[in-house]
Amino acid sequence: MMPKFPIYRGELPEVLSPLNLRHYWLLAYWVFFRPTAFHCYLNQADPDVYRLRGFQKFLGTWKVRAYRNLYLMLPLAIALLAVLVGSIAHLYLLNTLKGNTAWVNAIAVTPNGQVAITAAGDRALKVQVPSADSTLKVWNLRWGSEMKTLKGHTYGVTAVAITPDGKRAISSSRDDTLIIWDVQKGTKLHHLKTHTDWVSHVVLTPDGKRAISASADKTLKIWDMQQGQELNTLKGHTDLIWTVAVTSDGRKAISASADKTLKVWDIEQGKELYTLAGHNAWVTSVALTPDGRKAISASVDKTLKVWDIEQGKELSTLAGHEDWVTGVAISPEGKHVVSASADRTLKIWNIEQAQAVHTLNGHSGWVTSVALTPDGKQAISASTDQSLKVWDIQQGKLLHTFTGHNAWVTAIAVLPNKPRVLSASYDRYPKLWSLNRGTQLPMTGVVSMAVGLNVGLITVLTLLVTCAAICVSLMLAIGVMAFGVAGSMVASFLLVLASSFAFFLGFLTVDRLASDPLLRDAYNAAAIIPYITIIFGLVFGLLLGVTFGLVNRKSVGIFGSVLFMGIIGVAVGIVVASVITPSISFKGRLLPGIRAGMAVSVTFNLLVALGALRIPFYPVELVASLISRFRGKWHPVVWDELLVLPVPRTSVLLQTYLRASELDGLLLAADVARNPFQRAWVQRALHQHLHREGAPLHFLYRLHGSRHLNTYSFAPISEFDWQLLPTTRQVLLGELANLRVEYS
Repeated sequence: MMPKFPIYRGELPEVLSPLNLRHYWLLAYWVFFRPTAFHCYLNQADPDVYRLRGFQKFLGTWKVRAYRNLYLMLPLAIALLAVLVGSIAHLYLLNTLKGNTAWVNAIAVTPNGQVAITAAGDRALKVQVPSADSTLKVWNLRWGSEMKTLKGHTYGVTAVAITPDGKRAISSSRDDTLIIWDVQKGTKLHHLKTHTDWVSHVVLTPDGKRAISASADKTLKIWDMQQGQELNTLKGHTDLIWTVAVTSDGRKAISASADKTLKVWDIEQGKELYTLAGHNAWVTSVALTPDGRKAISASVDKTLKVWDIEQGKELSTLAGHEDWVTGVAISPEGKHVVSASADRTLKIWNIEQAQAVHTLNGHSGWVTSVALTPDGKQAISASTDQSLKVWDIQQGKLLHTFTGHNAWVTAIAVLPNKPRVLSASYDRYPKLWSLNRGTQLPMTGVVSMAVGLNVGLITVLTLLVTCAAICVSLMLAIGVMAFGVAGSMVASFLLVLASSFAFFLGFLTVDRLASDPLLRDAYNAAAIIPYITIIFGLVFGLLLGVTFGLVNRKSVGIFGSVLFMGIIGVAVGIVVASVITPSISFKGRLLPGIRAGMAVSVTFNLLVALGALRIPFYPVELVASLISRFRGKWHPVVWDELLVLPVPRTSVLLQTYLRASELDGLLLAADVARNPFQRAWVQRALHQHLHREGAPLHFLYRLHGSRHLNTYSFAPISEFDWQLLPTTRQVLLGELANLRVEYS
């Protein structure tokens, strides 16, 4: 007598509906954990179509509603997947657009200390392509949130200045222009385009009515902030101008240039007053004393110079740094200067005595900038070592070290009315620090926004992974439904091809990040590549295991995937050794080929094997098996036909069922016996129950006479399955007698 088709005792809808979301989840569960349920669904819908082969079967599936609905479910699932991918992209872009995504080159704070503007852009001297981020961000420091993004520049923004009333700002850029902004509305008021090369710096006169810009075109320009018009052009330098400073009365400006000089200008008349020569290299920074009579310049020649700008003469040279001086700040009383250097130190100088009072050691990288508190008692330094340090100027000692940035700290600004400092780097959001407490103050709005976006990302990402699993299950299910074993193999191949392409793109993207030192540090790209490889290897192996499990070739899914990757590894090694490697020497060809082959056939193959062993599910199944002591139905052998690795309490669970009801116990044993990797536990449970049962012959009679066991050992798919598969009874009786039953 021919065996019957296996019986599935779980939920089995007559027809899966494309409009029922629960049915999508149910199908995914069948494919990944209970393939027998899926085959029972197909056989229940139309046994005749289920037994067809080849193209006739494919045509027959369109005549059965239960089959047609599976075809309809696939495009709907793919459409949902596309929506979720779009949502992930939108949330990612929204998250990315919040905060600066390039180096912050400058920070400006309003006089009331409530609003700050950060200017972002690349830091290269010569830019050939538009910057990835050429925006300014307006921050509400009271609430710690981003208020607006000012867009208009096409290349990196180099500097920004805010008017005394806090209503307007002006920015300079590497796109050769300046823009005047309405800070409150976040709109562009005037676009100033008369410079012929990139604009390096911009400052405002104390009354905020005029702006002075410095440019690589060797000129300075004076602008009317209200009308957005050029008032004058100051010519005289012979190389790019790095920076410009304005006296407190707004009448004079002093510029520092790569031509090794500084120039003093009369702003009202638009003419040069003096040329200050004496440096032996670029002059990169200049600061003015509060009374506007003296200027201190910093140079690449490792020195600072003190100048009398009323008479246009050098007063003294401050020498002592061992590398170029990157920044300079003057105390409010005008008697002390703090300089920052690439030699990893700062120095405090007495201007009148022209000598160093203190040398501040502690940074392990270049000191990129320095700022003083309004009372002049503390100096704050920023460094490429990703930290800020607060120093006591009077005693020359370190007070606090602020860490938290993930890249060079490139810009700092001290708030005018509070003991706080704002710093910025490559890590998107500025950080606010308390000078009194020596701690970081949370940017509350930024944190709230980040938490909200991250929760949204995690939620949508979870839905995306679930939807992707449903799409995979539908493709495999349709492949088996339409073309049997061959169909599942083709569907699996297409899925592997798609996932390989996604892996390739992801690997290239991360490799590109890792090749750029700045991006590598910002995104920790070096640590991402192994994770991508691990995820892909596990998913690859899991997919192969599920595919073979769906067509009842569970053992092939484990060993076949390992063998397949081993063959691929050998092929890769041969290609690398014979085609890709340019060397013609035996050692030069053979060793790279062996390394490449080992990387695929051993290292990556190990990940594939772990995936085929269903390692991603194993922690959950292990916990469920332990909890089954209290909730027997939670044990993985009850709900996972594809379980490979052993879990605790399998034999105990089967014996418990047999003692409670031999019929229910035999039915569970029949279900578990479909899995070749768990059959040994069934043998042990049956053997122990038989020898502990008071009437063992009655148990054997029930096992032999139960009609529920007169079914195929697992759902037949191919023609050979229908002809050769034994019944579940034959398997249980044969192995109970220690006989080998051939059925897998």
